[in-house]
Amino acid sequence: VRQPALKGTANAMQCVIEAYPDFVQEPYILSATDYLVPESFFSDLIQFHANHTAELTVSLKALPESELAGRSSVRFGDNDTIEEIVEKPAPGTAPSSIGANLTFILPSSLAPFIAAVPLSPRGETEIQYAINEWLAKGGSAKGLIQNAPDEWQAPQKG
Repeated sequence: VRQPALKGTANAMQCVIEAYPDFVQEPYILSATDYLVPESFFSDLIQFHANHTAELTVSLKALPESELAGRSSVRFGDNDTIEEIVEKPAPGTAPSSIGANLTFILPSSLAPFIAAVPLSPRGETEIQYAINEWLAKGGSAKGLIQNAPDEWQAPQKG
């Protein structure tokens, strides 16, 4: 599926849904493709998803304080459920030091929320908006902390 213009992850997913509506009838993986992950990254995430009862799974990463403003941050609820993904919070406003990788196992019930995502101030449709709306309507999500990609590590000064 070709995304006619780069308008964000939710728009890319909407292009898939329009071209292949049956694709989202079962849980599916949505992942960024602009960084490399360890060989076991997806199998670990799938295994974690199979072992909990939440409908949505998020790949998470622990972030140093210096990285919090530039990455997403996750707000947790009871029993380590995810209540919200805050995309690129302003400095000092991140709800936790845990961020969301752009890798999810998404349920079919999320599809209607994807179509309703507005443009962000950056001119993108962000999948996190759809996830947050879905969570607010009773969806459930859990996350697995995984290693951040090597290219996200700050260079060592020496």
